[in-house]
Amino acid sequence: MSALGVLFSKIYLKCVELDWSVLALVAVLHYMASYFGFMMLGEAGLLADGVFAYYYFTTVSTVGYGDYSPVSESGRLFFILFMLPGGLTIFTVVLGKAVSGFSQYFKKKANGMGDYSKLEGATVIVGYHPQRTRKMVAEIKAGSNGDDTPLVLISKKDVPSNPDWRFIKTESLSSFDDLKRAAVEYAARVIVYADTDDLTLAAVLAVRALNKDAHVVCFFSSAEKAQLLGSNCDAEIVVSSSVEMVARELTDPGSNAFLSDLMSAQSGVAAFRMDVPEGEAGISRTQLSKELIEKAGATLISVKPKEVAQPIYDPRSIKELHAGDTFFYIADKRLDPNDINWRGA
Repeated sequence: MSALGVLFSKIYLKCVELDWSVLALVAVLHYMASYFGFMMLGEAGLLADGVFAYYYFTTVSTVGYGDYSPVSESGRLFFILFMLPGGLTIFTVVLGKAVSGFSQYFKKKANGMGDYSKLEGATVIVGYHPQRTRKMVAEIKAGSNGDDTPLVLISKKDVPSNPDWRFIKTESLSSFDDLKRAAVEYAARVIVYADTDDLTLAAVLAVRALNKDAHVVCFFSSAEKAQLLGSNCDAEIVVSSSVEMVARELTDPGSNAFLSDLMSAQSGVAAFRMDVPEGEAGISRTQLSKELIEKAGATLISVKPKEVAQPIYDPRSIKELHAGDTFFYIADKRLDPNDINWRGA
């Protein structure tokens, strides 16, 4: 096919599909033809500075105040036969296309076909469980102290519309393209909780391939699968502890409720983490404990220096914390590091 034929085909398709560029061209041509038509018919009153644009748009949009109108018979005839039907047609098509476009845009997002690949710093949940996911989102929001970090949910299942998250539908939780649409590439935090351990394993590996820096947390039912991932990928692994919880409740009645309270930010009291800010010289464990009690009635429960893999609970073992070290505390809400007097003695 010749270049001219290809060009004609593209133009034809744009016209058939009522492309915005075609509509804009038709609208401009109609506006100019109307202007020059009235000029040739001597309608000087409609052509004064700013008058014609006002007259044209109020007329074709059916507002029609009536303060301006053609005065000659030929001008009125031109208005009836050309400007009015042409303008109304263009206005109707543009309005209909705009409404349809907005409708399709929101329908696409509701059906999980949106694209959040440019979203930065989001929290992404990979996988959906009707009850558990809602509780998980409620916990995230309760523990964030009003932080408006966007939350994106990606799932193979259809998900009810919810103002708390943005939804991405996928055929595979390990699909790179769909994970990118779900903002995984630039996410700050990712939770992977799939239907099976195999799907979780594949999804975590895909997430880590796209994002090396995000804090990734994943849930496994099987300790064996968790160990397999732990040796191949940097992620925080949570293994089902229901059996252990049953045994603890038998030997220490009330421990289940106690641990549940510490895990839930909605219970009125919970365990939180804080890092000693960069640039601080250090603070003694005794002074930190005192600061937490005085500022918020909070209780220091463990510390984790940068060079240590697990938290240390023995208050006699670590005497001082430095910038970048981590500690865990119990409080009724998350504390702001700026409220702590890090240089107090």
